[in-house]
Amino acid sequence: MKQGWIRPTIGAVVVGVVAALSMAVPAAATPVRNDSADKPVLFIHGFDGEHVDPGYDCNSYWGAAVSAMRGWAWTGDLVTVGYYTGDTNCSLRPSRGGRFTSILDLGKQLAETIYQRYSQNGVAVDVIAHSMGGLIIRSALTGVQERRDGYPPFIFVEDVVTLSTPHGTGSALATLCGAVILVKQCVEMASPALMLSLKDNPQGTHGTDWTVVGFEGDVIVPSRVATNMNARHKVIYNDVPGTSHANIHQKTTGSWTHKYSNDHGDTWTDPSGNQAAPVRVANNGCYWYFAW
Repeated sequence: MKQGWIRPTIGAVVVGVVAALSMAVPAAATPVRNDSADKPVLFIHGFDGEHVDPGYDCNSYWGAAVSAMRGWAWTGDLVTVGYYTGDTNCSLRPSRGGRFTSILDLGKQLAETIYQRYSQNGVAVDVIAHSMGGLIIRSALTGVQERRDGYPPFIFVEDVVTLSTPHGTGSALATLCGAVILVKQCVEMASPALMLSLKDNPQGTHGTDWTVVGFEGDVIVPSRVATNMNARHKVIYNDVPGTSHANIHQKTTGSWTHKYSNDHGDTWTDPSGNQAAPVRVANNGCYWYFAW
């Protein structure tokens, strides 16, 4: 035996091989967080309680928002996400399930899709989600951050804006359909168990800035439920005739008043005069990576 040379143990050899393999597959470069309108934006629709076989036309659901953001000079890809078997005209289809597919499973599949399509290539995305869609991206980020089984090693989600998402229990629709027909997604949204399984401010691998939006006239997801999350930015709109839970994600213009907080709800500002419409707030929430 040569002086200074120690025969390695089997464990050391295994560790060395694993390390070598890790070095052979370089990790994606972490993207820069900045104020920009050139990142891809993923649009995630909400729960479908309208159709016998659930599914939305993503063009109809998100068409107004996509058109408005293009008009506001957003240059990044605007990508609609479908997850019901009956969804049509959606850019991405991470999964194909029904109302009995768990929100947690939808989150896992979404995380993997973001990783495969964007993150492993060093690309960060923003997310705009309506209603239950906000819980799906929240689930995706929670699973990755907590390194749960079956989730990708990392995802880069720079900004998330949720519109009338039931971040706290108290959704009238979820309670009703969960109690009457026991639809799994309704049961989950109506139960504290789902919220306890999700982090209160889940973060992507290089940080995520959250904006949660609600409005006083929403009888399905009250504003206190829509903003019941430790997000940095919170916006609560006053009631506007013609606006409902079913169409807040399509409101791009009009006369609006709201109050907002940029410190997790510790202090609120109630500006006078006409304020930005919900989709414009979502656009701004995606543009500013931290402060806005």
